Amino acid sequence: MRKIHLLLILAFSLSCILCTQVHSFNNLKDQLYILKDDEEWDEILAEIMTGTGRPRAASARTASAATSSVSTSIRPVRIFKNAFFLKLNLSISETVAIKITDTDNSRVYSTKFVPGKSNDILVNIAGWESGKYNITFTNTSGVVIAKATVEIN
Repeated sequence: MRKIHLLLILAFSLSCILCTQVHSFNNLKDQLYILKDDEEWDEILAEIMTGTGRPRAASARTASAATSSVSTSIRPVRIFKNAFFLKLNLSISETVAIKITDTDNSRVYSTKFVPGKSNDILVNIAGWESGKYNITFTNTSGVVIAKATVEIN
């Protein structure tokens, strides 16, 4: 009888420890990253598509070359990169699926952007292998609205 009580106490203690560790790990992935004003962010130019899936005549690439003060209404998708994160800034009023794939077309990240209180999505790239990655933004009708390629060093 004493062995059974000891085993139950041990099992209960172990389950409490495991639950705490799993809970802690889940909290880490949702941790907020505070952006500092002095951080260096490089902008990655996104190719903005028309409703037919073809590039727009005034894509983000063309618009940013013309002037550095282009309004976000012309550039609904902006992508920034630093050593640890991609920052996806969306000025879009519709739900958008975001998918990032590697050179083998294997999905490494995906999420849905739902318009709301924040237009920024931070993607932690600290553990990613060096190489090129493709980012695709697709609306709820399945039409690609923007795409970009980013190189991780």
